Amino acid sequence: MPMRRRTKIILFCCVGVLLFLVAALSIWIAIASRDIPPQDFSDLKFPFLNIPAEENAHTWFQAAAEKVVWGDHERAVYDRLRTTGTVDVAEVEAILATNAPALALLRRGLACNACQPPLATNLESFGTIHVGPYIETAKVLSLDRRWKTNHHDIAGAFADCIDLLRFGELESRQSTTLIQYLVAQAICAMGIEHSRSLVTTNRLDDVSLQTLDKALQNFDVGRAGLPNALRGEFLFLSGVMEDIRWGRIPGMSVPLMTAKQMARLQKNGLPRFLFKPNETRLFYAQGAREVIHNVPLFYREMTFHDLDLDLERDNRWHLFIHGNAVGKILASATAPALKSPVEMRCRMECDRTGLRLLIACQRYERQNGRLPTKLDDLVPAFVEAVPRDPFDGQPMRYSAERRIVWSVGKNLKDDNGSKLDSSGNTMDDAYRKKMLDYVIDIPPLPK
Repeated sequence: MPMRRRTKIILFCCVGVLLFLVAALSIWIAIASRDIPPQDFSDLKFPFLNIPAEENAHTWFQAAAEKVVWGDHERAVYDRLRTTGTVDVAEVEAILATNAPALALLRRGLACNACQPPLATNLESFGTIHVGPYIETAKVLSLDRRWKTNHHDIAGAFADCIDLLRFGELESRQSTTLIQYLVAQAICAMGIEHSRSLVTTNRLDDVSLQTLDKALQNFDVGRAGLPNALRGEFLFLSGVMEDIRWGRIPGMSVPLMTAKQMARLQKNGLPRFLFKPNETRLFYAQGAREVIHNVPLFYREMTFHDLDLDLERDNRWHLFIHGNAVGKILASATAPALKSPVEMRCRMECDRTGLRLLIACQRYERQNGRLPTKLDDLVPAFVEAVPRDPFDGQPMRYSAERRIVWSVGKNLKDDNGSKLDSSGNTMDDAYRKKMLDYVIDIPPLPK
């Protein structure tokens, strides 16, 4: 065969192979760039309440948070009073006097019937939400409660407990992001802990105990607040996703990509091959929907499915080959954790239920001179029914002899009211969640 003809054939084959590879690559990119159709996310629409500013508790809570004065000195005084019970009188009185305007604004908000924080639709609007001062405001109220208890102002201390509970619950019910919800739940936990501490002093009269029990009976520990927070979080993450797609977040970097690489990709908008908005939103939605589905269930009934994303396993080339690399990275980095919010909700339900049973047992013992033999003896005079364990759905456990009530906790195993942790160490009340069982003590009445 002449050399010229052989050369033409070789060139023709090479061009053919190249064209085939280009065509195959184009088809592969086209297929990998196809986004899923727009999905129906109407179930994740946030139920926003349009409340006039004057009637919105959040207006006053925010004003209180802006007024609160809580620095290193205040924190040190608070910690000393909490841990040792002894501080300089003038120091505490000065802190409470300085923060009196903040507490007045807080109580103005507590008089409102509803609370609606603003929606966060992107990072810019999220930046206007300041949740740290809310904890500081709650600590001022906590300081006031401890101070009043130490000075035998039981009525004032009781009022502070009720205020803490209402503050946390109002802010929790309509939280628009997970961080807001978690902060509000931390305030709720402070309220329950302070209430339990006051109840165990045996210095509340029967009317006060009934008032506290009624507040706890209607107290929301995440059944409404957590689903709302997840709906708000979905809206927020969707907004952040659009900002990232169009390069509206300068200096943005994600796992496996530097800020410089992201900026280059975002210059004219992220290509669909790397970022599929509908698919990525669906990742967010699946996480939110699963948690919302689990909220009303007992822990043993809950189902958890991890997103099929492993950034250590799926390196950048693996992600690149399968398309939507940036979307998957964002989803894995920002999708809400599937277990921790509902686990915390179950523990909060245990705290609420345990405090109600503590109140009921204390009232029963005052009337009968002894604890009830079994929790059924409290029905219906002191509780409407024996409450169920939020973890396994069985009736809460109780021992009159050991003066405890308990939940089996997240291991779903009844360890007979054990206060040990998994390593065999005895846990005190501050570390109740580490106990094999979730145990709440019923202190004896004073003789």
